[in-house]
Amino acid sequence: MSQDNNDLIHKEALHEWVQKDKLINTAAVSLNGPPEIKKEEKMRFLGEFQERVIKALTKEQVSEKDIFPEIIKAMESEKADKLIINGSLRHEDYHKYEELGKNLNIKTTINHDPGFIGNVGLVVVSNEAVNEENIFIDRKNPIANNSHTNSTADKNMQHNHLLQERSLFCIIKDIINALLSNKNKI
Repeated sequence: MSQDNNDLIHKEALHEWVQKDKLINTAAVSLNGPPEIKKEEKMRFLGEFQERVIKALTKEQVSEKDIFPEIIKAMESEKADKLIINGSLRHEDYHKYEELGKNLNIKTTINHDPGFIGNVGLVVVSNEAVNEENIFIDRKNPIANNSHTNSTADKNMQHNHLLQERSLFCIIKDIINALLSNKNKI
């Protein structure tokens, strides 16, 4: 009989322990949210899984004056879904990439999560796993050549610039015509 009592006591103790464990887990989920898969990896790659990253730049590379041609190529890829920029960077450092994303119709997000770890400044990502082997660009500065001058982004930027120049020309022409017509009335 004492063995049955011991078994009963052990079962009750085990049940109590499991219930406390469930309560602790429920409280933890309530406070911290549900557990995430590969959370540290996602915090390193601006909220994305590494397997979805096509290309990435460090914060220092994003701050360079010129745009890296590899990023243009990655953004023009059929696999490219969006561009994510680390919000801890200065706007003047990443503005050129933001404009590039706009010109290429790539969704661009500036993510200001203070939980990010590492030195990633920008990622071009797919909406599915691409498992690129070399996602980082090994050099500090963009290549100083015109190998990407025929890219869609450059053509769009040149087109926008021409439209702005043409608009300015039309405004100046209208002002001159208005001045000349007023001079003739005098």
